[in-house]
Amino acid sequence: MIRHRPFGSGHPYSVDTEQRWPIDPVAGEPVLLGVRASPDVTGVTCELVRGGDEPLSLKLEPATRQSRGQTVDGGHLASAQARLARASGGWRLSIDSLAPGDHYRYRFTASGPREQKTRWFDFRVAAWRAAEGLVVGSRVIPGTTSVLDDGERVRRVRFAMPLSASEHVTGLGERFDALDHRGTSLDSVVFEQYKSQGAERKTYLPMPFAHIVGGTGWGFHVRTSRRVWFDFAAQDEGRIWVEAEVDAPSASASVLDVAVYEGSPREVLDGFLAEVGRPKELPEWVFRLWASANEWNTQAEVMKQMDLHREHDIPVGSVVIEAWSDESTFTIWRDAQYSVAEDGGPLRLTDFSFPADGAWPDPKGMIDELHSRDVKLHLWQIPLIKMRPAPHGQVRADAAAAVRENVLVRELAPDGSLRPYRNRGWWFPLSLMPDLTDARAAAWWTEKRRYLVEDLGVDGFKTDGGEHAWGRDLRYLDGKHGDEGNALFPVHYAKAYGDLLESAGKAPVTSAAPGSPAVRRTAPSGRGTRTRPGRPSAGPCSRDSPRHPVASSIGVGTSAASPARFLTANSTCALRLPPPSCRSCSTTPSSTITAPRRATARPGISRNGTPMTA
Repeated sequence: MIRHRPFGSGHPYSVDTEQRWPIDPVAGEPVLLGVRASPDVTGVTCELVRGGDEPLSLKLEPATRQSRGQTVDGGHLASAQARLARASGGWRLSIDSLAPGDHYRYRFTASGPREQKTRWFDFRVAAWRAAEGLVVGSRVIPGTTSVLDDGERVRRVRFAMPLSASEHVTGLGERFDALDHRGTSLDSVVFEQYKSQGAERKTYLPMPFAHIVGGTGWGFHVRTSRRVWFDFAAQDEGRIWVEAEVDAPSASASVLDVAVYEGSPREVLDGFLAEVGRPKELPEWVFRLWASANEWNTQAEVMKQMDLHREHDIPVGSVVIEAWSDESTFTIWRDAQYSVAEDGGPLRLTDFSFPADGAWPDPKGMIDELHSRDVKLHLWQIPLIKMRPAPHGQVRADAAAAVRENVLVRELAPDGSLRPYRNRGWWFPLSLMPDLTDARAAAWWTEKRRYLVEDLGVDGFKTDGGEHAWGRDLRYLDGKHGDEGNALFPVHYAKAYGDLLESAGKAPVTSAAPGSPAVRRTAPSGRGTRTRPGRPSAGPCSRDSPRHPVASSIGVGTSAASPARFLTANSTCALRLPPPSCRSCSTTPSSTITAPRRATARPGISRNGTPMTA
C-alpha cells in the first residue's frame, strides 16, 4: 500500500506524514511531499515534472509516521488516538528553489514485492505580493495588504489595522484563558479540544468578530467562514495583523470584506447583530437548572436521580440523557424491539416494543412523568452514521439509503473521484456524515427522529460532535469545498434539529458543543474546560476545575443568509450547569445574559504559510 493525500486529514494543528506541506507551496520556501506505505514497501521515488521540463526521479527518505495530531495533542480521546498507530511507515521528500507561478506535477512509485504507483498530483507555486484595495474595510491601514497568489488563484490575504495603546481586545467567541486578547495571537477554526481549552487555546466555538474597547470604541467582523489568524499587537506593537484563507481568481478586484462598527459597546454590538441576525427570545424553562450524567443510562436510574433531586429540593428544569440509544442508529432506544426498515425510512413509536426487563421499559411513561414534574427531557445526538464495527440491522439499512439517496458529505478519493466522507476525527472514526447544510439531506436525517418529538414528547437534543468535518477536500451538496463549508456544518446541524422541534410546535432549543463563525441561534452550548483525561463519564466531579460550571450559550432560530453574512451571531446565557464530566452533583443556575459568544481558536498569524504553535 502507498498513499499520498495532498490536503492531509485536515487536522488544523498537525501535519500528516502522507500530505503535502504547505498545501499551497510558497516561492522561496521548501515544500514537503510525503507518503504513507505498508511495511513491505522498501523504497519510494517521486516522479516530478516542472512545467514542460523533463521528469526528475527523486528518492524519498524514511520518516516517522504522524497522523491527525497523533504524536502530541490534547484532544478528545487521546488514548484512542494513540491506538491509531499501525505498522505502516512514512516517506518524505523536500523540494527547494520554488519559483512563483511554477506548475509542478508529481506521482510516487513504491518498490517492494510488487511495484505500486499513485495517480498524478499537481500544485502551483504561490508568492506574496502587494495588493492594495483587495480588502474592503474602513480601518485597514494603507500599504499593509498583500495576497498569496499562485498566478491563477489567490489563496490567502494579509492586512493590518491600528490598535492604540489604550485599546483592549475582547470577543472572538468562546475563550477560556483571557478576556483581553491584546498581546496574543489566535485563529478561528472549529476544533474538538475536549479538555484544557484554555491552556491549548483551541475552541469548539470560533468567531472572527472582535470588540475593541477603550479609546473611541469600535469592533470588526471578518466576513468569512474560512480560517482566519489574528495577531493583536503580539509581534507588531500598535497593529492588529489579520491573515485569512481565501479562494478567488488572481484578477479579483477584492477578496475579503471586513465590517467595521464604530461607537460605544452597545452601538458596536447592535451594528454587528443588525448585520448577522438577532437571537429570538428563549422560553423561560431554558434558564432553570439542567442535570445530566452518562451513568444515567436506564429509565430506573433517571427516575431515581430525579426523585433524589426532588427529595433534596433541587429544582431541575431539564434533564439530558446521553446514553439512551442503541449506540448504533442513535435514533432507537437501547433494548427496543422492532423490524428493520430496509429502505432506511423513518420509524414511529408504534413500530417498537419495549421489554419490561429492558433498559427503557416505558420511555413514553417516563417522559410523561417528567413533564408532570415540570422537567423537560433532552436526548444526546451525533451527526454520524456509525460504520465500525461493520454495521448491521437498521444502521446498515440507513447507511445504504444515505449513499443511495445522496445525502452525505463527500471527499476526494485516491483516484480523484468523489466518495462518501469517512470521519477523520477520533470519535466514531470512519463514520459517514450527513450533509446537514442541505435542506433535503437535513430533512432525511431529522425525519428519523421525528417520533422522538411527536410521539414521545422529547423537548430538545444535545447536538454533540459537530466538529468532525475535516479537510479542504470535502465537498458539500451545494458545491462548497471543506475550507469554506466545514465551519458552517455545526451551525446547520443545530438548525436542523431546531427546525424539527419547531415543526412539532416546540421551542427550537438544542444544547451543542461545536460552533463556528456563523450564527447558531438554536443552540445552548454545553462545553466547559476539563482537566481530567478520558471520557466525560469516567471519574468523580472535580471542583478544582477552573470552570466547574459550564457556560451555556443559548440561541433560537437560524435562517439562511448570503455567503457574505454567514449567519454569524449568537446570544448566550451563562447557565450554571454541572459539566458532563461531573457525575455526582448539580449546581443551581444564574440567569446572567451575555451576548454575543463565539470563539476563535489558538495560535497565531502565519507569516510563512505554516501554523504557529503555542
